[in-house]
Amino acid sequence: MDRPPIPSDERFRDAFHVSPVGNVIVRHADGALVEINDACLRMLGYRRHELVGKGIHTLQFTPPLGLLADSASGSNVQHEISFARRDGSQGHGLCFLHTMDLHSEKHTLATLIDITERKEMEQSLRESTMRLTATLEGGRMGTWSWDPEAGNMWWDDAATVLWGRLPGEAMPQPVETALQFVHADDRCRVAESFDRYIETKVSQGIEFRTVRPDGALQWIAVRIGVQRPEWREAGRLVGIFVDVTAEKRAEEAHVRSQKMEALATLAGGIAHDFNNILLAISGNTRLAMADLPQNHPVQHSLGEIDRASSRAADLVRRILTFSRQQEPRREVAALRPIVEEALRLIRPTVPGTIEIRTKLCDEALPVALDAVQIHQIVTNLATNATHAIEPRAGLIEVTLERATLDAQSLEGLPPGDYARLTLRDDGAGMDAATLERIFDPFFTTKPIGKATGLGLSVVHGIVQNLGGAIVVDSAPGAGTKFEIYFPTASATVRPAEAERSGPLRGQGQRVLYVDDEEALVFLVTRVLERLGYSVFGYTDPAKALAAIRNDPLSIDVVVTDLSMHTMSGFDLARAALAARSDLPVLLTSGYVRAEDRETARQCGIREVILKPNTVEELGHALNRLFVDWNVAQPVK
Repeated sequence: MDRPPIPSDERFRDAFHVSPVGNVIVRHADGALVEINDACLRMLGYRRHELVGKGIHTLQFTPPLGLLADSASGSNVQHEISFARRDGSQGHGLCFLHTMDLHSEKHTLATLIDITERKEMEQSLRESTMRLTATLEGGRMGTWSWDPEAGNMWWDDAATVLWGRLPGEAMPQPVETALQFVHADDRCRVAESFDRYIETKVSQGIEFRTVRPDGALQWIAVRIGVQRPEWREAGRLVGIFVDVTAEKRAEEAHVRSQKMEALATLAGGIAHDFNNILLAISGNTRLAMADLPQNHPVQHSLGEIDRASSRAADLVRRILTFSRQQEPRREVAALRPIVEEALRLIRPTVPGTIEIRTKLCDEALPVALDAVQIHQIVTNLATNATHAIEPRAGLIEVTLERATLDAQSLEGLPPGDYARLTLRDDGAGMDAATLERIFDPFFTTKPIGKATGLGLSVVHGIVQNLGGAIVVDSAPGAGTKFEIYFPTASATVRPAEAERSGPLRGQGQRVLYVDDEEALVFLVTRVLERLGYSVFGYTDPAKALAAIRNDPLSIDVVVTDLSMHTMSGFDLARAALAARSDLPVLLTSGYVRAEDRETARQCGIREVILKPNTVEELGHALNRLFVDWNVAQPVK
């Protein structure tokens, strides 16, 4: 006689069959499925006759239901399982096992709850969290929340990494802990911003600086999210931290670039007129000094005027150099002799308590350079090092060596061979904030009147123009190290020419000088006549051109200013050369750009001289025209 599959108790039978969760009864003796309810059949996708009476292996549970049944000990045991439906799809469930006696035999009642949807949501949440984490890490962001009443903050590992700390910190943390990461100068502003948000409920962002454990500054932007009702009820604020250091640096670089462009425009605009004034001052001063006896009491005052005008001219050159508005004269030369010469000149100005130690390689290290600019670099860096060490004793080390860089060595520099000039001092050093601004024009930490703030700006401009790079390493109390990389040149190094003590005298060559500044025409005429030239001075380019066209052979050389009101020096040169193709033309200006030099070359101009050109420079320029280019003697 068949035994009833489940207890005859009507209440148990009703509960078993009408339950919204799946129920299965398994007989221990043979592992047969003796009963299953409709909810379980729907969950698995089977019909009753396909399962009842079949072995337990018919149910494809992981772990197998047989093992679960064997592990049951009479009380409810919970397991999380996966199962295969009749159509082959996978599901997830919670299985509760209870061992009981039915008809004097051991049976297990398995209650199954379908949690497939929950597991899919959990998986989706995990994937979403992973995507969010990847997005936050890739975007240099981290999340946070704040409970103002409790004074606690939570932040994720991504935010912890932004602070420069190791992930895994216990949460929550007091809000004071988060404020410790903020730069001391920004803490009050950050706290006030959060307080203001609590009062107004108006979402706003704030940017502030943080100090990483290594002392580096970084910029963090805080975005406060719009509160959802459940957050508002909990009294909690949520938002994100964003690392905007790269953006800030790019913004600062853009601002610096705009400053330099503005200063370059200003410098270019005033350089010509200012250098004309300086030329008149220095030229007439030197003429007056030459006219007076050496022991005349006015000589000292005139000498001071001359030195002051030279310093002013140097300042203009430095402004034009750092703003890249003045193209230097470059030639391939060995770097070591120039560095040695610069150090010889700087040594007398360095206190005896400061040692200058050098280690310069024996290689030629050819570099396309302007020797004057290399002097400026060494002088500026050595002067800064001296100021950093004073008033105590100290050491300045200067090293010159070859450096071979690959593609990853220095950002912005192509791989290849470089000459590396290193200047290291054991002075006071600089903090991160100062280090970020050292190349800003007019930035200085020295007292007013002791520095112009252009020294390192000039160095930076020179190195950039030469296609090199500067690396600075410094920390408070640890001194400063400047590494400057110059690309080496493949051309042959030219031997240094001996400097002439003064210009050679002319032999009556006829010079036509044109400048719309009457004072300069008067000055240059006197200077050149004293040097033995015959000078025809003009303030009107049209009249000068008429004189050339009237008798081209009566002029041996034309010296013209570039910027004149009625005619440019280029136009005058073209017209003069149209009248006589072999007529030497020399161009002079207080402001010459790289494109101006190219235009001058195309016009046939022999040489460009920068104002305020001294008596010697004018004389040497004419010497080069008449001697080096074998210009004919004046026509008799």
